[in-house]
Amino acid sequence: MDLSVEAGERRLIIGPNGAGKTTLFNLVTGELRPDGGTVTLFGRDITRVPGWHRAHFGISRTYQIITLFPREDAAAQRHPPRSSGARRSAGIRSPGWSARRR
Repeated sequence: MDLSVEAGERRLIIGPNGAGKTTLFNLVTGELRPDGGTVTLFGRDITRVPGWHRAHFGISRTYQIITLFPREDAAAQRHPPRSSGARRSAGIRSPGWSARRR
């Protein structure tokens, strides 16, 4: 598989259960090591760079967690308390990486 994402671009990965979407993300983020091929970021091979270190390059992930706090009710989770100085930020940074499997 070849996949390239230019700086500022977003890509949608869709497919049925078992198609390999999570495996792709695990390979890109360093949770899994590929059997072959490379993961390249800004022209640099990061295939063997540990996942925690890839965060320094701008690659990160979140997990699909339905509940933030298991003991809280649904209303409390939808509107968590914010400190007065807190800023809202959300989004995915896609800094021009490519994954290549040979």
